[in-house]
Amino acid sequence: MTDCQLDDRYLAALQANPLDVTRLSARDAARALFDFIQGHFQPGDECSLWSPAEAEAKGYGPFWRVSWEAGPAEWGVLLTIGESMWLTELELSYDHRPEVILQRGNGWYTEPHYRFDVGFVVEKWAKSASDSASVRIIEGGSSRKESNHVGKAR
Repeated sequence: MTDCQLDDRYLAALQANPLDVTRLSARDAARALFDFIQGHFQPGDECSLWSPAEAEAKGYGPFWRVSWEAGPAEWGVLLTIGESMWLTELELSYDHRPEVILQRGNGWYTEPHYRFDVGFVVEKWAKSASDSASVRIIEGGSSRKESNHVGKAR
């Protein structure tokens, strides 16, 4: 990181008022995360925002993606599971105080790829008329059936 002056008080202020992107579209949530990182930690070119086409061209899934290879260790994984992106860097406790709330939004969810980026995966749901099973279709990817069958007690 270039000019980031992170201290305990600044981090506590970010965690007390986290950026909540869960009501945004996947594209807008990715943009908000990118802007948050640029605004608070000034990584410059070390942090990138990729469109689905750019991500796919780089060998990732075709989803909006924020990549910050020079960021805190495992920041992408930690934010995706609802922890502080600085958890391992600053030896924080697992207190579920992320700086950005982004685990799941309306029609999308996040997943890390490696440890230094977050993908915003858009999902669509369709109903199979033949067997009443939900079919989950991930935008730009394949589909798989997930059974809604609930077994009867005997």
